[in-house]
Formats: sequence, structure tokens, C-alpha cells
Amino acid sequence: MVRKLMFCPLLFMLLSGCGMLRLKGELKVVENYRHISGKVVCDQFVESTVVVVLWALDDSDLSNYWLIRCGEEFEFHRDSGRYYLMAFADANEDGRYQRSEYGGVWGDGKVLDMAGGDRFANLELKLLAPGEAEIPKEVILLSDEQREEKFAYRKGQIGEMTSLDNPLFSDESGAMGLWTPLKFIDQIGVKIYFLEEYDPAKTPVLFVHGSSGHPALWKHIVENLDREKYQPWFVFYPSGARLDWIAGIYAQFLDELYHRHGFKKLHVVAHSMGGLVAGEMVREYGRLENRADIPVFISLATPWAGHSGAKAGMHAPVIVPAWYDMVPGSAFQRKLEETPLPPETQHWLLFAYKGSTGLVARKNNDGVVSMESQLSLPIQRQAFRLAGFNTDHVGILSDAASLDMLNEIQRNAEAGNQ
Repeated sequence: MVRKLMFCPLLFMLLSGCGMLRLKGELKVVENYRHISGKVVCDQFVESTVVVVLWALDDSDLSNYWLIRCGEEFEFHRDSGRYYLMAFADANEDGRYQRSEYGGVWGDGKVLDMAGGDRFANLELKLLAPGEAEIPKEVILLSDEQREEKFAYRKGQIGEMTSLDNPLFSDESGAMGLWTPLKFIDQIGVKIYFLEEYDPAKTPVLFVHGSSGHPALWKHIVENLDREKYQPWFVFYPSGARLDWIAGIYAQFLDELYHRHGFKKLHVVAHSMGGLVAGEMVREYGRLENRADIPVFISLATPWAGHSGAKAGMHAPVIVPAWYDMVPGSAFQRKLEETPLPPETQHWLLFAYKGSTGLVARKNNDGVVSMESQLSLPIQRQAFRLAGFNTDHVGILSDAASLDMLNEIQRNAEAGNQ
């Protein structure tokens, strides 16, 4: 089973020659990516959410956007194409710019040409008073339908309805996300899935899978979730990508969902390496002033201090990007250790200890991750409670005792008993 292979010290040997070539080709594409980054500047206080738009001028390219706040930074990644960079404060929250709203166009409508060799880092995108922004004619003259088509890729990223029987939720898809993350992004995307329409009477619970994982692995936990009180949401991401990049995307997705639905609180449950992604996501999201509370963060069998298999993987002919963050003592791990969680967030650190003499034989382990990594002392110090279970790394997702604990934690949080 794919899950059992996670971070094996000889993991890179499992890749076929073709697999190595595919990953090598993907990494070459990533090396050629151009970064468009900067900050939205507002001379006056603007309370509304700011929509930053990277508008594609070429028919072959798609436009993209992010929701941020005044004074915050944005970043896009592209390997080709020509674009306008625009922003507006969405006062009426309809996702469209009106001249009654603050707006701005970088460089007075200058085209960002990714093939031109220019650098587009640390750009300053200034919002002007209502009516002063000069939106390019190529944008104004398009019909509503044509504008919508420009954002076709973005439409299905957040809140797509599905079921846990979705054939995309498979070990094969999870392995694709680990070994060929760009192929995963192209074929599946980076998404948050819903099982039901948003219900303001229910608390959202965001589930974050680990390395080579997928949403269907949460089936036992979801079956034991009180669906009268909670609505499950699921991330699905390429687990071979750098973890801070994935965490940053999901922090922005949460902000967009908050402005779309207005939920007051959110619980986060994460397994294995997903705990690292979720931990950074919660911290990043917690920086925002106008946001939902995250009172509960539950991590299950997370390698907080990394994995020796990732260190061994550094000797592979081609290195999976996520391994840089999983090497023990990585800068990513130190950042988690040194950055506090939001003040309202209680981290429940749940670990598994039914180990083996196989993958990590020289240390106490859960069959995949060592106890030493699961119980990283700096992370323990930040945690609200710890609890251990006599099950293995994957079994903690279906173990009766751990399921009972998950439900108890969330019930107590709802009742204010923690």
C-alpha cells in the first residue's frame, strides 16, 4: 500500500527510470518558472478585501487572482505569457470591479512579458481612489462570459462538491502528487472539496492528508463525525511540492472561503506530513485580523522533527521538493517551532506507538514515523494536550480509541469545556 512506503530510507529506489525522468523534467520546468510578486499599497484605510488579478492577454493562458488585504504581499508563478497586473477593493463582495471601488493597475497598464527577461519581483501595486484607475481596454471591452472564461482553472479550486467515492481519491492519484506534482496540478489541481453545500449552522472541519495521501483516507473518521454539527472539507494537494507553498495556498483559500460564507470558526484535522502543512497554514491564516477562529487543531502521527528517509533521499538522482522540508532540522521545521499558533488555537498532538522492526527499526516508531519525531519537544511545548494510541501510522485513522478522542475533542470545543 502506498501509505506504508512513506519516507522509506531507500524510497528513491522505488522510482522507475521513467519516473525519475518525469520528475527531473518537472523540476526543470519549475526552475524556469518566473515569479511575479509584490505588495498592495493603500494610502487610505481600505477595509474591503482586495482582489489581485493577473490578467492573461494571450488566449492560450488563463488569468488568476488572489484575495488579500491592503499592505499584504502577493505572488504568482508563470513560465510564459503576457499579463496585466491589477487590483481592486471589492466593497460589495461581488468579485467584480466597479468604478465606485478603489482600484489600481501596475505600471499604468504596462504588460508583464514573461519571455522578455525582465524581473517582476517586489512590485508595488497602488490602489487609487474610486474612479481613478485606468483599466486597460482589452479588459473593459470583454463580455461577462469572456471574463469568466479567463478564470476557468480557478473556478473549481474551492468548494467543489464530491463524495469520498470519487475515483480521483486513490493511491494512484496520491502517488502522482508525490512523484509528479506538476502533472497532479495539471490533471487534478490544488483544491478544497465539500461533501455538501455550505451550511452556516454547521462548523467546518478541514481535513489535511499527508504524503501521497488523498481525501478517501478520511472515510472512517468522517463516518464517525456528527454530520448534524459538522461539515467536512478536504484538501487535495500534490504532496511532493514544497510545504510552505502548499500551506500558503490553503491559508489564502480559507480567507476566500471566509469572505464567501462568513463562518465564525473552523476545526483542522491533519495526518502525518499533513500536520506540518496544516500547522503552517494555521499560523499563516492566523496573521489575518478579519478571519474565522481556529479553536481546534488536531494532528495525527505527524513527523514534527522530520524523517530520516528524507535525509537519505537527498542522495537520490532526483530530489522530491518536499523532502527539503522533511529533512530533520530543516528551516521549515524550525519556523514551526519558533512561530506560535493563533492565540485561540488549541493543538491536540495525537501520536501512534505500535511500531515495527522494519522501516525505522532503530528507534521507537509507529511503523513509519519515529516517536522522537512525533514528540518533538518544541512542538510538545506548544501543544495543548498530548495523547498516544496503540496503533500504527495508518491505523490511527480508523482506530476506535483515536476516533472517540477526535469526537470528544470537538464536542468539548463546541461546549466550551476545554
